Amino acid sequence: MKERYKYAAGFVFLFLVESIVLYFSERGSNEVLDSPAEAFWWIIIFLSSGFEIIPETAVGRVVGTLLVVEGFVLLGFFFAGFAAHLVERRMSGGKIMKQVKVKDHILVCGWTAGTPKVLEELTSEDIKTRRKIVVLANLDKNPLEREDVQFVKGDPTRDTDLKRAGIMTANTAIISLDKKSDDPDAKVILTALAVESLNRNVYTCVELQNAENEKHLKHAGVDEIVCLGRLSQNLMVHSSLKHGLSRLFSELVTHNYGHEFYKIRVPKRFVGEPFPQALKRLIEEEGVILTAVERKTLNGDGNSTIDIRVNPGYDYILEEGDNMFVIASEEPQIY
Repeated sequence: MKERYKYAAGFVFLFLVESIVLYFSERGSNEVLDSPAEAFWWIIIFLSSGFEIIPETAVGRVVGTLLVVEGFVLLGFFFAGFAAHLVERRMSGGKIMKQVKVKDHILVCGWTAGTPKVLEELTSEDIKTRRKIVVLANLDKNPLEREDVQFVKGDPTRDTDLKRAGIMTANTAIISLDKKSDDPDAKVILTALAVESLNRNVYTCVELQNAENEKHLKHAGVDEIVCLGRLSQNLMVHSSLKHGLSRLFSELVTHNYGHEFYKIRVPKRFVGEPFPQALKRLIEEEGVILTAVERKTLNGDGNSTIDIRVNPGYDYILEEGDNMFVIASEEPQIY
């Protein structure tokens, strides 16, 4: 960009010099070119539409000839710049947004080797309730070759960049672990602190390596923490005791293949029913399997807590406002 400015300044300077030369060479022979300003104006008109005034002197005609050559050069610069812009867009994969104007979207903070897979899952055809997606990453080029995801260049730990990516109006923030970083946990903790300090209402999902650092994220107010170390160890142990469990788990958390977990609001027609009865009706009427219920409750100090009960007993009655976790082939639409 700086090179373009240099070339533009050079052409303007050249036109100014030519307008002065043209004025002094034509002032006795051409009444129209009666000032350097008029000569400069004539040069601009000539370059845009052609000769309106024919120079009378030999020097003036030399200047006119030079302007013809300069016109071709300028045209070449224009097409070369346009072609370079197209190539840059093609190589960068897509448009880089300075600021997004969206709300209730999902903000993906940072770029890691697993980010393309995250985006693939978020845009799966199995998901019926779609949200717009914005990626905020400190990359010079947009790595995405898709139009359904907006890309903003910036540092997810900086308030100004988070605001440009729409953190103040976001629904969810995903903070993935960058294993190539010198201290991956420290980076996600800093990002989580920045996100939560700006918008306490955004639902934050953070990927963590070391379970010992989980307390820092809880103090920051992070809503959901996925600890890879603990999760992988527990899954490995259970898979060694219940063979095939890892494949089952993989299917349930992967879209576009088999069945997955989905979270839906308890329909009004199921409110007041015991859990086993609702389970039976959902299988028979909707073809989905009810596995757990999420309920928001108030504790002694007046703060709300989220309680998730997996396969509760017959005395557990579904209430209005509860959420159900079900297993289905695609996001169910149950009313």
